[in-house]
Amino acid sequence: MRVPTVTTFGGTTYQLGKITTQISAANTAVVTGKRINTLSDDPVGLSQVLSIRSSLSNIDQLARNIATGRTWLNAGEAALGTAKDLITEAKTLSIQMVNGGVSDADRADAAEQIEGILLQMEELANTSVNGRYIFAGTRTDLKPFELDQSQDPPLTYSGNRNAFAVKTGSDAAVTVGHDGAAVFWDATLAVDDTNNRLDFSEDGGNPLTATIPDGEYSHRELARIIEREMENASTTAGGGLDFTVAYDEASGGYSISRADAGGLSLLWQSGPHAGVSIAADLGFDAAADATGAAHTSDSQAQWGVFNTLVDLKGYLESGDIDGIERSLSRLDTSFNHMVTTVSTMGARELRLDMKENIIADLEVSLSEKRSQLEDVDVIEAISNLQEIQYAYEAALGASAAVMRTSLIDYL
Repeated sequence: MRVPTVTTFGGTTYQLGKITTQISAANTAVVTGKRINTLSDDPVGLSQVLSIRSSLSNIDQLARNIATGRTWLNAGEAALGTAKDLITEAKTLSIQMVNGGVSDADRADAAEQIEGILLQMEELANTSVNGRYIFAGTRTDLKPFELDQSQDPPLTYSGNRNAFAVKTGSDAAVTVGHDGAAVFWDATLAVDDTNNRLDFSEDGGNPLTATIPDGEYSHRELARIIEREMENASTTAGGGLDFTVAYDEASGGYSISRADAGGLSLLWQSGPHAGVSIAADLGFDAAADATGAAHTSDSQAQWGVFNTLVDLKGYLESGDIDGIERSLSRLDTSFNHMVTTVSTMGARELRLDMKENIIADLEVSLSEKRSQLEDVDVIEAISNLQEIQYAYEAALGASAAVMRTSLIDYL
């Protein structure tokens, strides 16, 4: 059977084209070092590679989150470490100023030093990382604290109560920012012989005294204890009345009233224990007595280092020894609160370390799997390319011989 020249030419061209395609694919594999460069190379393998790449991209993001979180925690730890030093400095100064031999001029100088500590503390409370405030909750774009000593309370907080967190997994996060109010406003109050009395009278009668046992109390615990001790004092030396002492979470203030709506005078100033009254710690104006059936505190019962330092400055300026001594206990409470907060931050950093190790191992495993699916053995790829080139050269030689035939060869 005769084969037409056009058929031979077409078949030869087709086969040469196939080899050329193979050369191109082999050359691309050598140049890129990848076995899969197009979908047609390995559709199933490419799908797996794309999935692995997506997972690796997520891991990279988690690694960046962890790095950011560690920076925030380190910044917070450094700020609170300095805050602890400032509290210690204020306490040392206060101990010196309690001495009766200290002059008014010395106390005035000490008040100036406390003013400097206050300003440094405000700067620490407004610590930022890359323009984001770490003590502002999740409102990291807002400066959280503003100190105005002419106001009561002296410190305003513009952040929120939701601490900023970084994502460390599909369903996991680690808190690295802070609810600034929780950090710089103490959750408990230390009660001792400097602030443990509440003098009051029933219907204008003789003064009665409620003595609060020494200890550390939360806002609500303190309300219950004061109510109990007022009723004990009334039972012992008064009319055996019932009282209601409550703390309002929303306003941050206290209310004190007689259950029968009778007369109740809080002897903040004229009582026998005015110097060790708990009035200021409850948010009441300790400069004047309060008369009536019910009483609500004048401002927030805001316990914390800023309030303590502002009060301490005033005590130093006025030479109030009792007030300076009262500040010592409050400074201790604030210091312990800072220590607890720093310890919590250390635990969070350990969580970041553990997560970092986990994702590092996962990244290595996924990278190896991707390499197995996608990468080529370079030596094998070069050898394959050479084999195809030899085949191509042989095909070209054979094609040249065939193409030299003419019509005369078929006659």
